Amino acid sequence: MRDGLASGLIDKTGDVDRIIKMYCLCENPKADDLKDKFVFLPSVQCLNDVQQILLDRYRIYKFLVNHHKVKKMDYILQKAMTLLMEEECGTDSGETGAALDLKRMSDMVRVTARVLDTQLNSDNVMRTKYQFAQLTENWAYSILNKKYIDLLISQDRRLKTLRLLLDEIFTGRKVFESLWKREHEFCDFVTELNEKIKLSAEVNKALMDKIESMKDLNKGQLILKDIRETDENLGKLAIRYLNVCCAGWQKDVEGLLSDDSLIVLIQTVKTETGITDLFLVDLKNHQNKYEFNEKISKVYDYLCLDSDSSTKFYVYYADIGQNHNKTQISNMLTDQIIEYIKKQTLSNAKTGNDNI
Repeated sequence: MRDGLASGLIDKTGDVDRIIKMYCLCENPKADDLKDKFVFLPSVQCLNDVQQILLDRYRIYKFLVNHHKVKKMDYILQKAMTLLMEEECGTDSGETGAALDLKRMSDMVRVTARVLDTQLNSDNVMRTKYQFAQLTENWAYSILNKKYIDLLISQDRRLKTLRLLLDEIFTGRKVFESLWKREHEFCDFVTELNEKIKLSAEVNKALMDKIESMKDLNKGQLILKDIRETDENLGKLAIRYLNVCCAGWQKDVEGLLSDDSLIVLIQTVKTETGITDLFLVDLKNHQNKYEFNEKISKVYDYLCLDSDSSTKFYVYYADIGQNHNKTQISNMLTDQIIEYIKKQTLSNAKTGNDNI
């Protein structure tokens, strides 16, 4: 809860001390393995505190970790490092400085692997600590800063995207605009996508068939709670299909939309409930165990519904030629998503494969 308190998003949360003090050691009669024979469970008497902590943690991820500005900077840094490594790896190692920079990157990868593999003991703890201390954001920023200065001097147009990414990192200038920032704006986009899918009989049928095939295969993760046999939810299903069945669809659609005058970035958002298995025990009777679900609390059901309806991805764009507005880019995005789904479903129908 540290981030929530530091940001002011959360004033206070459930009583953690009370939950810890009322934890119970219980026997698990269903366990076959001895190590799972006994489990620690929170008390049902702490239900209000447990609910509050789960709600606050969800709010931190939804409104802070997945804020559109945070996700944009995360993706810009990731994209910049990816483009830099691709450019350096594709450069002749005989060029001045390129081999050295590539060696530094390789060294960092090796050090990371070694640190993660090391069994710490009194003999190597200080050396490992020193090695790990080198893996800071300062190392990444110094490499990016050096490249940014080189690009400012050389004006290499081949690396235009990298230059724009580094512009936003080091100057603070808003180079990439958000196509939407708030949840209702994303819902408007989904509605627009839904209307266009209804006009495309081919994509419409493919998505409805996908519902049936996933039901047959018991792939419940594709079916949203509020999706039934209706064409009013095709937009939601299309986005869920992309996220579940089409790994890497963001980069593919980015490439289709980007050109010399427009650069588009797509960053997915993972807003989950954070609950897999959670059981509570009655202190007065250890035989009574309650699974945390809609029967004991409405919080679980609320988090599931809110997660299903929340923003699934953000889109950022740099309009270099100043020839596009938000409405045009939104229309281009819906058209490309429909074409992409059409190609994917046709490809899967021919090969009989699903990329799940």
